[in-house]
Order: sequence, then structure tokens, then C-alpha cells
Amino acid sequence: MESYRAKDNPAEARVREGIAHARIWRLDGRAKHRPEAIRILKDALIAWPSSVQGWEELGMAYKGEGRLVQAAKAFDTALLHGQGHHRFVLDHAEVLEAVGDLKRAVTILENGLSRSPEDRALWGNLANVRFRLGQSDAAERAYELADK
Repeated sequence: MESYRAKDNPAEARVREGIAHARIWRLDGRAKHRPEAIRILKDALIAWPSSVQGWEELGMAYKGEGRLVQAAKAFDTALLHGQGHHRFVLDHAEVLEAVGDLKRAVTILENGLSRSPEDRALWGNLANVRFRLGQSDAAERAYELADK
């Protein structure tokens, strides 16, 4: 974590502002503002491209727009810069599953489980993806862990 405050770094301040706008619009259900959130986040990420939170919020905004390939790329870019927030693991895996990249979805879910092994939602999603891959035994074990 950097020791300076956002006001000391204009690029970080822009990203944090973009994240705040995107999060408010996403949580408020204001779909009509999603294109604006995407624009703000993309502009902010040009200035501070290593912002994990910025890339995760951009992934969420793209996901909300149904732009799944762009969402997957944004989530992947977030991972290049750090682990990111646990809550985005499910969204990242869902997007990968939707675009047909099931093996990468398994990797993302397993990575999330290495950080949060008690997360039943991650186990359930892992079970579903493994089932789709035809890995019935592994899926069954994951379902059992999801039910604990």
C-alpha cells in the first residue's frame, strides 16, 4: 500500500472518483449511466493503469453492459496488478464461463478459494464449472464443500 494520500496523486484521485461513480451507478441500478462510468474509468486508468480496483470496476461495468470479452480483459488486467478484492472473483469467473473459457474460470475460482477456503459460493461455482467440463468427481467434491 502506498503511503501517500489520493490528494497527493492526481491520477489516483481520478481513478478513485471514477470508481466511486461506477460503483454508485452499478449499485443504484442506473444502467443508463454505465457508458459514462466506462468512459470515466477508462480515462482514469490511462492515468493510473495499475489500479486493481479501477480494472475490477471497469470489468463490472462492461459485464453490466453485456460486453463480456471486454469484462474478462478488464478482470484479467486487474490480476496482472495484484490480487484484487475477493468479491470480484465470482464475477470474473462468471464472465469467463460465459465466454466459454471454462478452464480459466476454474483457475480463477481456485485462486479465490486459496484466499477464502470457506467461501461456499466459490465452491458452488467451482462445482458447476467442473461439471460443465465433465469432471464429475471433482464437481461432486466441490458441491460437498459448498454444502458445509
